[in-house]
This record gives sequence, C-alpha cells and structure tokens, in this order.
Amino acid sequence: MDTTTVIWIIVVVIVVLIILGLLFSLGRRRKVAANRQHAGELRESAENDAFRARESEAKAARADADAKEAEINAEKLRREASQRQEHAQTARSRTDEQLREADRLDPDVASNRRRATPETTTSARNPAEHTADGSERLDERPGRHQLPPEATESEDRHQE
Repeated sequence: MDTTTVIWIIVVVIVVLIILGLLFSLGRRRKVAANRQHAGELRESAENDAFRARESEAKAARADADAKEAEINAEKLRREASQRQEHAQTARSRTDEQLREADRLDPDVASNRRRATPETTTSARNPAEHTADGSERLDERPGRHQLPPEATESEDRHQE
C-alpha cells in the first residue's frame, strides 16, 4: 500500500468518526431537549396536583368546620330540649300541686280520693274515674272529680 492510499483511508476514517460524532451529538441534544420538555410537563403536572391537593385540603377543612358547627348546633338543641323539658316538668309539678291544693280545699272531694302521688295525678286529670267495682264514671264538670256512690249518698243524707 502506498502512502496515498493510507492517507485516504485515514481521511475516510476521520470523516466517518466526525459524522458519527455529529450524529451522536445531535441524538444527545434531541434527548436533552426531550428530557427538558418531559421535565416541564412533570413540573406542570406537579403544580396541578399541588393545586388540587390544596383545594382538597381546603374542602376537608370546610367539611370539618361544618361538622364542628353541626355538633355545636346539636349540643345547643340538646340543651334547649333539656331546658324545655325542665320547664315542662316544673309547670307540671305546679299544676299537680295546684290540683292537690284544690282537692284539699274542695269539700266535694273525698279524702281517700285526693292526689297523693304523681301516678294518681295523671288519672285525676283524666275525666274518666274508676269506681270501687272498677267501672268508669265521667265527671262532666271541669276541675271536679266524681265521688264514689257512697260519698254521694252520705252527702244527700246530710242535706235532707
């Protein structure tokens, strides 16, 4: 082989190496650009995810606040119901006491028929009264109690 052939072989090898280097460089640049673009897309996606996460946290905080407000309202309603129940019991006690006092003062109410306990006050408020034999008798007069037949007969004898 002569020198010119060797020079041409060297030149061709150098040119092939330069072309391979350029191709490798272009491929690398494309890969870097693609990586940059992909990184930008990932950052944008991460920002969107972060925004959705903040939005979700805000909704959760609102829901928690609503739940606490509902608990507070429920507690207020429980207290109000309890107070109303206490007021109703107080009013019922006053009513029962007034009825017992009325029975105590009323000469038409037999002493054994007076209200002594809260259990008897419910039946005393009911216009249906039970006689000694268990039958019912209605007293049409408000605030009055039907007397047993024995008491009515004894009163009639006293008036004659």
